[in-house]
Amino acid sequence: MSEDDLADASNPVAVHTESISRRLMLTFMLLLVGAMAVASITILGFRISDLKQRLIAETVVRAETVATQVAASVAFGEPSEAEAIAVQLSDDPSIRSVAIDRAGSGPFVVIGNLDRPSEFAIYEQYYMDSSSLWASVPVKADGQVIGKLTLRADLGELHGEIRRSILTAVVVNVAALVLTLLFLLRAVKVIVRPITSLAKTADQIAIEKDYTIRAEKFADDEIGGLADRFNNMLETINGQSEKIEEQHCRLARSDRLESLGLLAGGVAHDLNNILGPMVAMPELIIKDLPEDHSARSELMMMSKAARRAGVVIQDLLSLARRGTYKREPVDINELIRDCLESQAVAIRLDDAPGVAYEMDLCEDLFPANASEPHLAQVLLNLVINAVEAMGQSVDQGILTISSENVALHGPLQAYEDIPAGSYVMISVKDQGPGLSSEAKKRIFEPFFTSKKMGMSGSGLGLAVVYGVIHDHGGYLDVVSDPGKGAEFRLYLQRAERQVISSEPEIEQASVKSRVLVVDDYKSQRILTKLLLGTLGHTAELAEHGHAAIEMLERDNGYDLMICDMIMEEGFDGLDTIRKALQIKPNLPCIIATGFSETDRVSAALELGACACLNKPYTGKTLAKAVQRALSNELSLVA
Repeated sequence: MSEDDLADASNPVAVHTESISRRLMLTFMLLLVGAMAVASITILGFRISDLKQRLIAETVVRAETVATQVAASVAFGEPSEAEAIAVQLSDDPSIRSVAIDRAGSGPFVVIGNLDRPSEFAIYEQYYMDSSSLWASVPVKADGQVIGKLTLRADLGELHGEIRRSILTAVVVNVAALVLTLLFLLRAVKVIVRPITSLAKTADQIAIEKDYTIRAEKFADDEIGGLADRFNNMLETINGQSEKIEEQHCRLARSDRLESLGLLAGGVAHDLNNILGPMVAMPELIIKDLPEDHSARSELMMMSKAARRAGVVIQDLLSLARRGTYKREPVDINELIRDCLESQAVAIRLDDAPGVAYEMDLCEDLFPANASEPHLAQVLLNLVINAVEAMGQSVDQGILTISSENVALHGPLQAYEDIPAGSYVMISVKDQGPGLSSEAKKRIFEPFFTSKKMGMSGSGLGLAVVYGVIHDHGGYLDVVSDPGKGAEFRLYLQRAERQVISSEPEIEQASVKSRVLVVDDYKSQRILTKLLLGTLGHTAELAEHGHAAIEMLERDNGYDLMICDMIMEEGFDGLDTIRKALQIKPNLPCIIATGFSETDRVSAALELGACACLNKPYTGKTLAKAVQRALSNELSLVA
């Protein structure tokens, strides 16, 4: 392959456009030359034919005139007068010879070489070859033919006229060809330039993968319309490309969340069992210490740190999302108030004294269809995230939490596309440092955090928010610019029915109960026994499900069983409760789990368990669960 071929192969636009130009020029030139040739030949043919006819007519007329002049001389047989007339006629350079024949006697007068061709009959009027024209007319007297006059005319003048006509035609055609060629060059450029532009644009897009490039439109004609449609196609492709890229990002983020969830579930379960004593033991110790004891503050610090760790573990549990959520109508305003009054938020506000909060709640807010404990975790994460963001960047700031009924009559183009519909919207707005465009893209990725190294922030909180809201069929919007704070908006599905008001909390029964505690972690069994002891209950411990069943078979006088869900393989909490209810059908049971709600937890509740107690739990939480279980009130204690 030659260098030129390689160059052409590397520049497909040049190859295509040059080929089009050559084809157009060749086509136009062939058509033009063919048309001019046909026109010239036709015109020249008519011109030559006209010249010949005119020469023949003039020669015949001259011959007839001379024949009239020599008629008397021929009639009387006096050749001198006829010869003089013939000589005078032959002086004309266009007349090469003159011959007068007398009827019945042959040649009468001959001037020059007549050299009649054999094809020229004796009384034929004219004959023409390539060099001469012979014209023959009768000589008459008194209406009788007495002889014949023949002229031989030279065709030199005719040939000269033909040459001049051909030369004129050539000059005119060349001039017309040049002018037409210049016009064609301009016309081809006008035609080819838009095509070249389209080809270059297509190649540029193929190389750069940039569908925001547009082809130039040169005129409002068919090719201009093609450019418009090409640009419209690019607009559609660009939109689809952005959506595909966004879907890829969402899929990758979903895969990361799924992978992290598998890890988080097991880790959180173990951490909850380890963390349980750290959460509850300080409460037990503080009760036994005097008010002025110096260790009380250290124990409170320990309890606060354990509660913070508990929030992170709850994030891991929510991130795992093992099983489906039990959704019901939730009063969002009440959920917001509970969140802001919670101990977790109070701890963060203590660390950021310049930060305050305010609420702007819709009085006639519709209930949301959601899982209350999971949505509470989402709100807690957003509030904590906002407080920590302001605590690190501003001396004073306001955290605003608002609720609103929103009706979208068309799709909303926000951080993610939100379809039309009726929603309950929650807004958490801070006055912190805001988010960069790059941070906004990654804000919901697990372990991504924009906070300073060493400061608070596990990078899980917003990942949990993203997972829980989307699991609820909701949508997210993030409005933020650097230096202007950040606002997170949650769009949740409205519930079909109203929230059922909860009944007043039942007071703890004065009757003390025997409780069977089943857990494969020794520290958790001992902790639960101590907490139950502070409540006035008697606890007996079983290290696994089989041991608990053996104890029930020996003595079924237990008033309550608190059973861990995850224990030995093949006989977990669900299996233990099922077997225990076969022994004592009316035995109240509480499920204790380090996981969020799972299928097996749901199955245990359907089987007859009275409550689900999430680890790590405090004495207050345990007391509430025991009270409700003994009162036979089905609930979920978060």
